[in-house]
Amino acid sequence: MDHYFIGGIACGVAGVAALVWLSLYHARIRPSLAEAVVVFLTSFGLVAGIKVCVLALNPVILTEVENERLYFFLGGLAVIWVSIDNVWTTLC
Repeated sequence: MDHYFIGGIACGVAGVAALVWLSLYHARIRPSLAEAVVVFLTSFGLVAGIKVCVLALNPVILTEVENERLYFFLGGLAVIWVSIDNVWTTLC
């Protein structure tokens, strides 16, 4: 089993739990299924962005595209940024 997959599930469950907690205890409204799905999938995006950054820093992987490692790393950072922004917008 891939560690990033398990981490994605853990982040997704934690994000949905945070959504439910914020909705029920702070806003006093019922959480939306659509918002829960967005938070869950966006949490997987966060873990995927971390995986792209880690793979870009690994010298064994991506040997054919050695000059493009920086672009892969920046793409991973962009995925992380968008995922955090989306979760933040949905939860707050």
